[in-house]
Amino acid sequence: YCDNCKTTDFAYHEPSVCPVCLSPTLKFYSTHIDKLIREINQITGDKIEVFTANKQINFGAKVTVATSAILFTNRTFDHVVAVAADSILNMADYTSHQKTFSELVSLSGQSIHTFLIQSYNPDNSIISQAAKYELKDFLKSEILSRKELNFPPFATLAKLSISGTNAEKIENEAENLIKTFNSQLSTLNSLSILGPNLRSFAPKPTYYIIVKAKIRKDLEPVLELVPKKDWKVEVDPVNTL
Repeated sequence: YCDNCKTTDFAYHEPSVCPVCLSPTLKFYSTHIDKLIREINQITGDKIEVFTANKQINFGAKVTVATSAILFTNRTFDHVVAVAADSILNMADYTSHQKTFSELVSLSGQSIHTFLIQSYNPDNSIISQAAKYELKDFLKSEILSRKELNFPPFATLAKLSISGTNAEKIENEAENLIKTFNSQLSTLNSLSILGPNLRSFAPKPTYYIIVKAKIRKDLEPVLELVPKKDWKVEVDPVNTL
C-alpha cells in the first residue's frame, strides 16, 4: 500500500519504491492468501486446495486454504485454524467486534476435532470470548460499548463519501463540508460528526464523514446540506469504513 498515491497491489518480492509513483512510503501487509499457500506448501509439500469466492482448485486435497467464503458452506474439517484473527478486529468500524466474534464462532463450528486461533493479541476480550463460545458475555459487553459510543442500535448513522483523482481537491471539499456543518448545525446537540477521514485501500482517493444522530429525523437537515452531485450518501451503512 502506497501512502503517497494510495495504490494497493500484491507483489511476491517487496519493492523499495511504489511502481506507480516511485514513492518510498510503502506499507506491507503479508496476510495475503497466496503467501499463506506458499508457506504451507514449503512446510508440507502437499497439494493444497484453494477456496475463495472466485475460485476453487484441488478439491479434496489434504490441506484447504480458504477465505471467509468457506463460512457460507456446510463443509467440515478435522482441524481448523483461523489465521490473523485480528485483521478484522483492528479495523476502524463499529461492527468489527461483531464480525470477528461471528466469524470465529462460525469457523469453530466447522471443526470436528481442533480449532486454533492465531492472534497478535490473544488476551483481547473478543478473541477470548469467541474461543470460549461466551455469547452472553460478548453480547453484554458489545451492547454496553455501543451505548457508550453512541452507535447502533442507540443511534442512526449516515456515511458521506467523496472520491476523485485529485486527492487535494476532494480533501478540500470534505473539509469545506465539515465547516458548513459546524456553521449551520451548531444548535443540533443530538448530532455527532466524525471526519473527514481518508479511506485506506480505496482504488482512488476517497474521503468519508460519519454522522451520528440519536433519532433518524435529526439526519434530515444534515443531508440537505450535502451536495448531491459529488457525494455518496448512505443511511444505515453496513460499515463505517
